[in-house]
Amino acid sequence: FFAAFSFVFKLLKIGFVISIASYSWTSDASFDFAQSGGLTSAEATFQTPDIDADTTVNFTVTVTDNDGATASAKHSVIFKRNVSTV
Repeated sequence: FFAAFSFVFKLLKIGFVISIASYSWTSDASFDFAQSGGLTSAEATFQTPDIDADTTVNFTVTVTDNDGATASAKHSVIFKRNVSTV
C-alpha cells in the first residue's frame, strides 16, 4: 500500500511581477519517498512506502526569486498506517 499526495505552492502577486528562480522541497521523514516531477518545481508529488505506525512528516518548500529573495512555507502531514484485517 502506498499513500500518494501532492502539494502546490502558490504565490500571491499584488501589483508587481515576481519571477521565480527556484523551488526546493525538503522533509523530516524517517523514510524515503518515491517522488515524481522532481523537487524543484511549484508542485511536488510523493508516494510513501508501507509504514507500521502513524507518522507525522513536516514538509518545507523554499522559493527563491530572480532577485535572490527567499520565502519558505511549512506543512505537516499525518500518514496513517495501512491496517488490514484477516
